[in-house]
Amino acid sequence: MDMIPVAFDGATPALVSEEHIAQRLLDGGYRPPQDYVAFARANGGKQFPSANRFIRNRDSSEIVGVAVIYHYDDAVPLYSATDIWRQTTGRLPTGLAPIASSEFAGEICLDYRSGAAE
Repeated sequence: MDMIPVAFDGATPALVSEEHIAQRLLDGGYRPPQDYVAFARANGGKQFPSANRFIRNRDSSEIVGVAVIYHYDDAVPLYSATDIWRQTTGRLPTGLAPIASSEFAGEICLDYRSGAAE
């Protein structure tokens, strides 16, 4: 995919280890999917500026445009996954972990509603 870092007032999220990302998910009560952890490490804090920025909703088959992949650099709070999790607590159903924003300001989430180990 064609991705570029998002401008965070001069601060670019640092590349963090897969262990750091996995621990943040564990801290949130979620089992870290290995393929997502590797993806988040490579793409956290980036946006999709090209036509290749779409994913398909598993439940509805709707095509969703991705705007920003949330990152795990604690020093840069804007678009930080852990900061977004705090902001969306109570707004999203329990068991949804936001990992990106859609192009229309929706949340793209890992779905743990069947349980934290699912």
